[in-house]
Amino acid sequence: MANLKLFREQVDFYLFQARIESKERNVDERRGMTQAELADACGLNRAELNRKLNGKSPISSILVKNIVIALAKRYGITTKSQAKELLTLMNVPDFSPADWNALPLNLLEEDTSVNDSRISVNDTGIPRLFDHFCGRDDLFKKLKDQLCGSKITRSIALYGKPGVGKTAIAMAIANDPRVQQYFHGGILWAGLGTNPDIESIQRRWRNLLHIQDIEAETMQMVIGSQPVLLVLDDVCNINHVAFFFQLGNYNPSCRYLITTISQSLADKISENHSFEIPELTAEQGLELLLHLAPNIVPAEKEEANTLIEVVGGLPLAIWLMGMHLESEANRNQPRRIQDALTLLQDYEERLQLERLSSDLKEFPSLKGSAISLETVIGVRYEALDVNSQQMLRALSIFPPKPNTFSEDAASAVAATSGKTFRDHLVDAGLVEDVGGDRYTLHQTIRDFALWKLSKKQGEEQAANERLAHFFAEYVKTREVQSFDEANINQALTWARDHEQNELYLAIASGMQYFWRDHWRVAESMEHLHKGFLTATATYKETKDSKSLQSMMEVACNYGSTLLVANRLNETKEVFETILEIARGETSDRLSEGIALFNLGVVALQQGKINDARVKFGESLAIRKEEQYQDEWALDFITFCRIAQKWSQMEILKDHFERAIEIDRDRAVNNRRGEGVDFFSLGNIALIQKKYEEAASNYQKCLDIVDEFQEKVKEGMAPARWRETILLSRGTVLSQLCETSLFLGNVDIAKDYRKQSMQITQELQHRRHYAGHLLYYGHLSLANEQKEEASRYYQKALEAAQEVQDQAIVAEAHYYLGKLAELDGDLDQAEGFHRKSLELSEAIQSAPLVAKSHLRLGYLLLKRDKNQEEGCSMISKAIQWYTDMGLKEDEITQEIAK
Repeated sequence: MANLKLFREQVDFYLFQARIESKERNVDERRGMTQAELADACGLNRAELNRKLNGKSPISSILVKNIVIALAKRYGITTKSQAKELLTLMNVPDFSPADWNALPLNLLEEDTSVNDSRISVNDTGIPRLFDHFCGRDDLFKKLKDQLCGSKITRSIALYGKPGVGKTAIAMAIANDPRVQQYFHGGILWAGLGTNPDIESIQRRWRNLLHIQDIEAETMQMVIGSQPVLLVLDDVCNINHVAFFFQLGNYNPSCRYLITTISQSLADKISENHSFEIPELTAEQGLELLLHLAPNIVPAEKEEANTLIEVVGGLPLAIWLMGMHLESEANRNQPRRIQDALTLLQDYEERLQLERLSSDLKEFPSLKGSAISLETVIGVRYEALDVNSQQMLRALSIFPPKPNTFSEDAASAVAATSGKTFRDHLVDAGLVEDVGGDRYTLHQTIRDFALWKLSKKQGEEQAANERLAHFFAEYVKTREVQSFDEANINQALTWARDHEQNELYLAIASGMQYFWRDHWRVAESMEHLHKGFLTATATYKETKDSKSLQSMMEVACNYGSTLLVANRLNETKEVFETILEIARGETSDRLSEGIALFNLGVVALQQGKINDARVKFGESLAIRKEEQYQDEWALDFITFCRIAQKWSQMEILKDHFERAIEIDRDRAVNNRRGEGVDFFSLGNIALIQKKYEEAASNYQKCLDIVDEFQEKVKEGMAPARWRETILLSRGTVLSQLCETSLFLGNVDIAKDYRKQSMQITQELQHRRHYAGHLLYYGHLSLANEQKEEASRYYQKALEAAQEVQDQAIVAEAHYYLGKLAELDGDLDQAEGFHRKSLELSEAIQSAPLVAKSHLRLGYLLLKRDKNQEEGCSMISKAIQWYTDMGLKEDEITQEIAK
């Protein structure tokens, strides 16, 4: 395919080259050759030639050859390879032998070495090469290939935050033998910075090129057509590079390598041939630190990894820390090494670590100052206007990368406009735009900004207060997303620590459903407890309906969290408080009904059957009057605990069957409650191993969930229900997957699992993710794919341990033990089963306790090891199944499995 653009550029260059050659050859045509003369030589006028070269009218093979002959006649091209290159660019056949043997083509040289030996520059301005790089091999190769191999790419720009290693990479490129061999005309280096001394750079280049004047045109003539690389380091303003780009105007073999902080500037200068330089990974950072401090890192890997993490893998920060650590190691005093490691945990100390550079050209913006994170980042900070500086300081109260924040939140916290935010901080490379209206602050830049904030009296307090107010309103009016969780926790913690009780309660109340949906048990325990106490005190003081509603909401969610954690006495205390207030001066029948139901569940778990019946009955009576709009099903583990006794489970089953009748009544018409009822009955049937009944109830629940999903989409249900409803759908699909597996419908189970996993990925739900991995293990096991099943169970175990879901941890151990049995590793199998039994007893999950006893018992008998314990285990399993209400034939089936 013809490349007209490059052909036109080459022709322009060769017209310019004709001027240089004519001067050197002392011929009459001292003017070289103009485009008008070229047109005349080809039998055209200048306008016609322009149209053809610009693609506005066709250009023939004959015209291309006439252009080559005209340029050869006036010494614009001097070698056969140059002539052939022009023909190739336009897909034109080669000249005939007769043409090559006729004037002026027969005067063209075979080799370019004579013509292109004009300069060969060894620039002493190139900084000395750093002796160790980590994680940049692929980037080096890509950069060298583009610089040395592409005829289209004229300039490449490297961009990234201060200290990420842009200059070091440019140094490595400039010192690379392959690059030096390719750019045999020379490599010239210009360190620019915030206030470059362009004239000084011009003088140095003039001396290198052995020329008297510094006019761009003179330098162009000296550089000629040889391959030359111009490295422009630390470009801060596009106007600073104008002179340097003039030098290569007429040299198609001239290339530019630019480093800059700003992505937008990099894209403009390089015509979008730009590369972002990332931070180092944890492994790469540790490798670099080990190279710098080999006498400390091997013995202190845990501390070293922590240091890499707190500086976000920034190469400059790692270099400064490594140099500091090694200097302390050289003193051979263990105490000083520990003191150095402790000192580096302090972000202010890290910022002020200093080293004199061995080569001042590495950091042109510092103008000879000592290198530190404070000075390197400070140069960019000082270049900002006052408002942008204030905004950067305010943003430091957000948690650092990988956390992100929205433009709205940033503008609110800094009390300034988003336009300032975009135009100044992002362009300055101090704030990263991660897309989707989200931004982040690198750890080290955040440290710098936080340090600056601490020196401004009153600013930190004001910024945190604005953060708390923003998120108090946010959680009330918007759907809380996982990516804002850390920011909200920051606001919540500040409000708590500074006794801003109204703000604290507003944020905690807004987060309670998110915590519940996302299995944030620790956060619920911590914040809802204080929120419950604060809300109760506020209500007792004001006695108004608004504070009553707020208190009841927090109290009910706090009580439900305690119930999941099996802290029954505390659960009872909370719901008794709710009941007392609900029956007090300001009657609240809805909260009264919810409290009675949960107190019934507590009584059931404690074996107080009659008390449970009474509480459930009173709750159902209120249910006829009130719709439980935010009703939520009991957690599955609670059903498993209640299942310890068949009579307890039957009472709970009776409650939900009666609840369905009430919720279906036209006078009540509580579809959401009906969905919860069907889901609960599905759980009971699953535990009782009535799989078809379970599947039927789950399907009815799914139909109701889908109804509410449509209502949310159509604006007929609260927007804050969207995630809760979506999560409910994922949960029901998971249960349908399990029942399908028990029924032997593996393909149907796979489909349910796929749908549920999509929801989990959308919501980034960690607990559900652990559950999905468990079910993927079940599917693999059902297909007799043991290795794949083992991999999923191991991942499920790790994910469940991360979110502290002991039920999934216990079940993962059970199935890993089962797989170990199948592989014949009975020692490992026994270890897994004992752990599963220990965990299932701790959480009081009746189904898992029963099958763990059974599996471990038969394993002990199979091994002929401690048969007495084995028989005891099997007896206990049978007793558990009996207590759960399984019939003799059902128990026999479990034993047969």
